[in-house]
Amino acid sequence: MDAKSFTLRMPSEVYAQVRKRKKKSVTEFVIEAVEEKLAREREEEIRLGFESLAEDFDRGEFELWAGAQHRAMKHIDG
Repeated sequence: MDAKSFTLRMPSEVYAQVRKRKKKSVTEFVIEAVEEKLAREREEEIRLGFESLAEDFDRGEFELWAGAQHRAMKHIDG
């Protein structure tokens, strides 16, 4: 894994809480926290994308699509 080094300033009380609760190094704790935050942001972006797709898919189009799906399934099911 390629890594970049930098200095991180955090409030003393936050640092003390991390030190008290950590089972790993503070660095590993921060990396996990950032990765979790990035994953939540990606999930939110995906959710918003699907919401905008739903808004673009008007009711008339949905009814046409649903009817076509129903007919296709009826044909397959016999």
